[in-house]
Amino acid sequence: MKYILSNIYSPKNLGDRAIIEGMVKCIKANDPSAEIVYMSKFSYELIHDLKWNAINNIINLNPRNKVIGQSFEMVLDFVRFLLVYLTYKIIGKRILKFIPKTSKYYQVIDADIVLPVGGNYLFSSTKIVSRNYFMHVINILCSKAFDNKVVLFPQSYGPLTRAYERRFLKWSLNKVDGVYCRDIESRDFIIECGVNAKQIKVIPDIAFYHINEEQLKNREGSAPKGKVLVTVLDWRWSMVTEQSNDRQEIFDAYRSCMIEYIKFLSEEKKLDVCIFSQVTTVDSNDHLLSLELEKQINNPRVYATKMENDNLADILSFYNSFDFVVGSRMHSCIFGILQGIPTIGIGYQPKTIGLFNLLGIPNYAFDAKSVSSSDLIDITKRVMENFSNENQKVIELSKSVKERITLETRDVFQN
Repeated sequence: MKYILSNIYSPKNLGDRAIIEGMVKCIKANDPSAEIVYMSKFSYELIHDLKWNAINNIINLNPRNKVIGQSFEMVLDFVRFLLVYLTYKIIGKRILKFIPKTSKYYQVIDADIVLPVGGNYLFSSTKIVSRNYFMHVINILCSKAFDNKVVLFPQSYGPLTRAYERRFLKWSLNKVDGVYCRDIESRDFIIECGVNAKQIKVIPDIAFYHINEEQLKNREGSAPKGKVLVTVLDWRWSMVTEQSNDRQEIFDAYRSCMIEYIKFLSEEKKLDVCIFSQVTTVDSNDHLLSLELEKQINNPRVYATKMENDNLADILSFYNSFDFVVGSRMHSCIFGILQGIPTIGIGYQPKTIGLFNLLGIPNYAFDAKSVSSSDLIDITKRVMENFSNENQKVIELSKSVKERITLETRDVFQN
């Protein structure tokens, strides 16, 4: 069968990279001869950096273009789509005789199934119109317009603060063939929006498909190394219900919390602290914030770093060298948990707390808007005092997750 993995973000976001490669592993486990094509507005990175078979989104928002250029490209793409769609409705798949095989339309029409795997893009923005939200959903609908089987793989949904956004979500998701949510809160939210509950399933994030049982065995009984990995980000863009001044105040409190907490780790507990940049895309400032915290804390035990290595195995191995992970990026938490590493989550969106709730460890996650350094210090002391037990608990949890994903997704790959 031929698969399109659509709505992909940049592989320079390590979480999205893990989603893409996890999805490929999942497909190949069920269909070893599968042909896979990647659809993304970052297709140039997938083609040039990774040498993957990639195409642009049907309606594309090229991140390298400025707003006017993007708008012009979108209009042209929409006109092209309408022409191809109308022709397809008249002559069906015979249209493939008249389209170059390298065309994105050829690839989509020729596909057996389209799997949007973007992770988390269906939420309101702070701007008047949530352009990325609508473009992602429109691309899903465009794939469905060519009579493809379309199944959304584990996504987080919301918050959607505007009534018309929720109505559009209901109308769109009721047209696809299946919806997987990666947390119970997302499932409940889209049901509340009016999406048919019968087509919804809840499974952990597909990045958990990278679980390696041999690595988990090696971690059993491991002794502490005195090293902690922390991820941070400037998440003011996600505060869709707060006023501008409130956003700054909330973020400043989060930043102060992280500084105090990292000082506790490095000064009181004498631990080495790596402030790791999980995302290095052009629109991310993870590394700038990491460097800022490193400078403010000014302790040789604390260092900011990033890995622009496209080898996901090396990145996971890097994570595995730490005693525990404290993640403001959800996939940094997943990278810890899937390797049996005690992990504490700080959620700037509902998805992180939803992840920990789904895994049955809700006490290890905190809301970034209200977390305090004392919250993090208290749970860290508990982890350190019972390191062996905490380590083993996460290892046992991790072993069960991949099997759960396999069982719940098997029917997707049946003709």
